[in-house]
Amino acid sequence: MPPRVGTGKRRVGLKRMGIFSRNPKSGLVGIVLALLAPSSVWSADLFTVRGVSVDVTAATAVAARAQAEREGRRRAFTRLLARLAVSDHHGRLPALSDQDVLGLVKGHGVQAEKTSTVRYIGDLDFAFRPAAVRRLFDRFEVDYAVTTSGPVLVVPVRRVGPVLRVWEEDNRWREAWNALPDGDGLVPVMVPFGDLDDMSDIGPETAARGDPRDLIDIASRYGADRAAYAVLASADLPTTGPVEFTLTVTMLDANGKETSLTEGLSATNADAIEDVMVRAVEAVRGWVQDSWKSRNLVRRGVLQHITVAVPISDHTAWLDLTKRLNRVDALQSWQVLQLNRQEARLDLSTRSETTTLRMALARAGLTLAEGAQTWRLSAGTTDPAVQ
Repeated sequence: MPPRVGTGKRRVGLKRMGIFSRNPKSGLVGIVLALLAPSSVWSADLFTVRGVSVDVTAATAVAARAQAEREGRRRAFTRLLARLAVSDHHGRLPALSDQDVLGLVKGHGVQAEKTSTVRYIGDLDFAFRPAAVRRLFDRFEVDYAVTTSGPVLVVPVRRVGPVLRVWEEDNRWREAWNALPDGDGLVPVMVPFGDLDDMSDIGPETAARGDPRDLIDIASRYGADRAAYAVLASADLPTTGPVEFTLTVTMLDANGKETSLTEGLSATNADAIEDVMVRAVEAVRGWVQDSWKSRNLVRRGVLQHITVAVPISDHTAWLDLTKRLNRVDALQSWQVLQLNRQEARLDLSTRSETTTLRMALARAGLTLAEGAQTWRLSAGTTDPAVQ
């Protein structure tokens, strides 16, 4: 069974409070209860790591299961660290004991398992305690982000000498991208299918230019927020000896801002080229994740409070808005300050920059706009440059 894990949130639900009831007493009770009920907002999904594979043999089945859980917790935390923290800061954490890691875990569940008298094989899910993880990162000054991004579309281009390959079946660079499993970072990274529409959008001449602005149409078709060329170039492949590669990534976001990465890689011989391509894919993925994290960091020790006005049209709309707020990981918490039939005043607590908070709210289908006297929060998005 999947793990029974809560979201760590106390929802400000008004369905049972009768705030929109004709009975003024029930409405007053609803307002009072809402004022006393702050909501701590940390998404369970963001701090849950799924599908951790374990295979352990021990003296007994019980010992094998216990060891598998310990190993699974460590692997899950390693994946969580990679998901949230800037890669250069992973080494700032000290070696954690089994008890240290256990203290970070809220619960775990089993997707699948097989047991024998001495062996345990399973796929496990682990839910971590958001506040405990945050305290650990803050203590050792590990920079991290909790805001998810829309997808990035990567078009792999292979250049061998003067020959350019994009959609061809013998593009081993593209095959390397398709062969690796999906990541679970803050930024989903995908590659095009290579169908006729893709070939029409990006032909050899277009790919040769390497201008990411040419990727706008194909990115739109795939629902991607950003798009990038990932060009892996080398001279004509030698029959013996080392092979040198240059990896160049050029990415364009929806605001027209261009960022790039250039990295050299080498293979000891032609037989090691596949390994180089796997490393290159991971390098691109890591760069995309770190680029996003560096622009959306949680600020250590700085808690910002933002008062917002929320128009209320009806009971259902209010409940929907509170559910959306509870999905925003950039919020530490939120609390109702004032409430009547037409409008609510909320206090939003965040350690993120205002621009990052606006992006995170937009991901949840909410718009934070600066009004004449106060910020206003409403359902729906106006595309506030969420990339």
